[in-house]
Amino acid sequence: MAAPIDWNGNPDSALYRETYTTLAGIRARHPALRSGSLIGITSSDDRVAAFARVLPGEQTMLIVINFSDSALETRLDLSPESLEVSGGRSLSDLLENARFTVPSPGSFTLMMGPYQPRIFLLLKPNTSSP
Repeated sequence: MAAPIDWNGNPDSALYRETYTTLAGIRARHPALRSGSLIGITSSDDRVAAFARVLPGEQTMLIVINFSDSALETRLDLSPESLEVSGGRSLSDLLENARFTVPSPGSFTLMMGPYQPRIFLLLKPNTSSP
């Protein structure tokens, strides 16, 4: 078993603790993040990494990370058949508590802040919440 994190040794420890607690909670609630298949997602900006985690019987997760020190806009290609993304489907951003609609089949444009991660839950049709 790993040693517990010493949160007292860093002046930003409260921020880190909150972030790690949030991420651990999301991972615990969504089995696809723990054991789903990994599918690479094409981004229009090479400073952005994007991938999906897919687990049969569970909702698909989409993870997008801006590795740049500047804000940017990226277009994601969500067309892989295994993602089943079509126009009108919704993405729920689990870190920002926001919801987005994929306006056209397989295409999604996203604004991202510097070094910003996003974790999306692909909502099934006619689903109002995760």
